[in-house]
This record gives sequence, C-alpha cells and structure tokens, in this order.
Amino acid sequence: MKEVIDWLLEDAEPAVRFRTLTWLLDKPEDDREVRKARDRVTDDPTVRRIFSIQDEDGGFFGKGRLEPMQVLTDCGVPGSDSRVCKAVELIFSRFTEDGGFKHYYGKKLPCAAAYYLRILLAFGRENDGRTRKALDHLLSIQRLDGGWLHGLNTRPGGAKEHDESCPHATLHILHAMSCDEGLKSSKAAERAVESVLKHWETRIPAPEHAFGIGSRFVRLKYPLVGYHILAYASILAHYPKACKDKRLKEVARKIAEQRGEDGRFCASSVMKLFRDFEFGKKSQPSKWITLHALRVIKLVLGEKEI
Repeated sequence: MKEVIDWLLEDAEPAVRFRTLTWLLDKPEDDREVRKARDRVTDDPTVRRIFSIQDEDGGFFGKGRLEPMQVLTDCGVPGSDSRVCKAVELIFSRFTEDGGFKHYYGKKLPCAAAYYLRILLAFGRENDGRTRKALDHLLSIQRLDGGWLHGLNTRPGGAKEHDESCPHATLHILHAMSCDEGLKSSKAAERAVESVLKHWETRIPAPEHAFGIGSRFVRLKYPLVGYHILAYASILAHYPKACKDKRLKEVARKIAEQRGEDGRFCASSVMKLFRDFEFGKKSQPSKWITLHALRVIKLVLGEKEI
C-alpha cells in the first residue's frame, strides 16, 4: 500500500498529491505540505490539459459542455481563476427565472441543474442569489420517494407522483448538496440517499429513464459524471449514514475487487471525450481512479481495507 500512496504523492501531479494528502492521509488544509500542493494545482498536467481545450465561451468540445469542470473541482483549482470564472458565467447564462438551468443542448432538466450547482458550490458561488434560488427550486420539486425526475407532473400531487425517480439525477443532486454542510445534513439529503441506495436493490431502469444497474455499471471510469459505480460510491461516500449502510458496503467491495495486483486501479470503461487523458486509457493504472477508489474503500469499509 505504501508504494501506491508514494505513487499518488509524486510531485509531478500536484492535484493528485493534494487530494491524497487530504482524502487518504487526513492532513488538514493548513498543513504545510497540503498548502504547498494546493498552490501548485494549476501546474498539474490534467489541469493544464483541461484549460488547453477550453473554448472562448468557457465551455468545451465546441458545444458548451462542462464535464471537464467536474474534474477541476476534484483538482482543487481556485474559484477565482479567470478560466473558472468564464465557465461559471456560461452556467449562469443558462439560468432560468424559475430557478432551473437549461442543459447545453437547451432542455431544462434536474440533472443539468445538479451538475451546474456542483460546479458553482465547489467554486465558491454559494452566496450568489441565483445559486440559492436554484437550490430552493430543486428542494421544492423533490418527489415522494426522495428523488427527482424531469417534468412538472412528477411533483407531489402530479399524475406521476408515485413513479420511481431517476437515480442519475438524484445521485448528482446529492453531489451538489454535499458541498453545503446544511444541505448535506438535511432531511432532503437523507431521503435522496435512501432513494439512490434503494436502486442498488432493484437495479432495474425505472419508467422515464434508462439508468439501470448491470454489467456496464460496475466498470470503473472517471470523471464522476454519468451513472456508474465509481460515481455512485464516491458521491454517496460524502454521507456518513450511507457509509454505514450494508448496500454501499457491498458496492465498495465490488470496487475493491477490481484492484490490480500492484494495488492500483485501471479504467475498464472510458468516456470518449476524455480518451486523451490519463484516466481515459483502458487497462492502464490511473491515479484519479485509484484515488477515488481508495477514498471509497477507506470511508465505507475502513482504513484497514485500503
């Protein structure tokens, strides 16, 4: 295990080093090593690569997509960075007066709001009135089963109020809520956690969405976008009550089983958008996948298991 930690602590990738120190070694934010690593995160090769492909409007891939910003939240890039600010302004340009957000292709969906709110909160925009209004809006449309599903008639009192919620949207709303201590400990979050954990039991796609749990779900990949086992476990691991739940422990063991003989983890599935990144190479040890996998194992199964 020491060899894996030493690998993650290499100076060449300061963002990985920063998160290893804080997530795995429990170093405080004011620790000298932590501060030194955080001051250098914009020199990290993954961070440099992401900013090199950023478009003038703040988005990516010529379509205003924002998935790379989710990686930057993991890296610890400061919210004051001018390139982050451009992406933040792009997000706010998609804000709607009722508190929702339009997806990059125009449709207004709770999952789009979840992804955007995660970015806004992680980069310190929690006091912006639009951020607060968007959070209030999401809480106002939480469904009877604790989750979220697109469409007005899915709210309590609507024609589809008893339909199962979308686990993907609910999972990523929990990711956003984990950035706010008040929301993280709220009854709304507790209900949402149960909604997502219940899907591990049913595993089948509910009506209205296609997010089931099958053989593709358990393949390791990064970043934490979409609906897959590493996103599922990493996000739920923010919630102490979920970490004690036998269902999440079962998920964590599925991840642990994929550890290589050298103690490292590889991608077994790849998002095409990220095929040029170190975590986008199949069967090649990935520091980001290893870091998240070990964090899940530590929080859910305990220190001895890592």
